[in-house]
Amino acid sequence: MVQSVTSSRSNFISFILEPPSKVEFYNTTGVVIPCAAIGNPKPSIHWITLLDGLIVNQVDGLRHLRSDGSLIFTPFKESDYRQDVHFNIYRCIASNSLGAIGSRDVHVTSGMYSFTTLFYYKLSNYMPGSKGLVRPVDNRTCSRINGFTFNLS
Repeated sequence: MVQSVTSSRSNFISFILEPPSKVEFYNTTGVVIPCAAIGNPKPSIHWITLLDGLIVNQVDGLRHLRSDGSLIFTPFKESDYRQDVHFNIYRCIASNSLGAIGSRDVHVTSGMYSFTTLFYYKLSNYMPGSKGLVRPVDNRTCSRINGFTFNLS
């Protein structure tokens, strides 16, 4: 990975904000991955995916590029999960007439996060061999993350 390119004192390209190597986020939050470079001439920023080598384009409602070079993943419904978008390796590229420099690899992973309301029951008047009575105790909110349930109350 090249951090800067210089051909003379007046012509250069260099990252001033490089993205992190690992980004994890929930579908309910989304995330902004920053990338910025300076240079002369002024560099342009684009992103590529390393798994397929394609230039990153906007995916409506899931991913877009901001004018400052940041890659944005917006919150999304579980049913809108796409592996090619939400589980991929990205690289920020800054380029001008001198050439191009690439950031470190950015491993992006999105997890699912949803709230579920569960009813807790207790057995009352239970005697071995009998059916007993099942009564609702209370209504608690629980969090389910990737198939695991956690009691939040």
